[in-house]
Amino acid sequence: MKPRFERILAVVSPTREKQAALERAIGLGRSYQCPVEAFVCIYDPYIAGERFADSDGLAKARETLKASTGEWLKARLTEIDTRGVELSTHVGWGSPLCETVLARAAKIDADLIVKDTHHHPRLERALFSNTDWNLLRGFEHALWLVKTGDWPEHPVIMACVDPVQEHERPHGLDLRILDVAGSVKEVLSGDLHVVHAYPSISNSVLAISAIPGAAGFPLDVSEESIVEEHQEALNKLIAGHAAPGTEVHFVAGSPRDVVLEHSKITRANVVVMGVVARGALKRLMLGSTAEQVLDKLPCDVLAVRAAEDV
Repeated sequence: MKPRFERILAVVSPTREKQAALERAIGLGRSYQCPVEAFVCIYDPYIAGERFADSDGLAKARETLKASTGEWLKARLTEIDTRGVELSTHVGWGSPLCETVLARAAKIDADLIVKDTHHHPRLERALFSNTDWNLLRGFEHALWLVKTGDWPEHPVIMACVDPVQEHERPHGLDLRILDVAGSVKEVLSGDLHVVHAYPSISNSVLAISAIPGAAGFPLDVSEESIVEEHQEALNKLIAGHAAPGTEVHFVAGSPRDVVLEHSKITRANVVVMGVVARGALKRLMLGSTAEQVLDKLPCDVLAVRAAEDV
């Protein structure tokens, strides 16, 4: 049986008119028949007691702001079809946003966070200061980052796997990716594509030969042996784990380029990817293809973690 999401936390932005993440979360809650909480976090340093001594007046101002935000949230929900969904709302207070969201997810035992995202400036991404990146590092379950409000009746799901585990991925990560992707396909009546990129010796040789002064070197392995190894690993992974009707793409190239290209070829609505935390710096480094392509993908991203990586 494919894993089913049990409780969804939808992160609502108080500054956006269009609440794509909230709409997506409600649709998923309806399909999975699980409860959804619409969560909006607010914070104002001027009434938080940071810049002035805290007082009863500031406490009252905070409660007033939270109450008005709660009314605003309920008004937004009247604009969305919420039939068939067990829906609740909550207004949180805190900063930074990522820590408040993670605390709320833990409080309600959510196994899926759904949040809007957008393109991040290169410097901001390099500094790992964005809320999305921090949620990718910090959340132990699944994170659905919504890029567009458009959603078809039968979505295309693209799952990215690496069965040879060249990038030191946890052994259970690919199975988790397939299980989650299969669950989304089943529940949303979508189409599933599984993509695996394998390295090409010829491309590597061309790249090295383009470097001035680079010397050639003997290769102990052949292109055929690499293809055979990766194809065998992919077949073994797919057998008994991929959902019926899954289309498999076995492509030569770097994971980054293949994922971006095939997200367009398959017209994917959501790409399911594994995120990998490295060693003792789990909250500082991801070290995964997801980090390289998240900004550039034209569709939603569903990031999952293997059990042994949390």
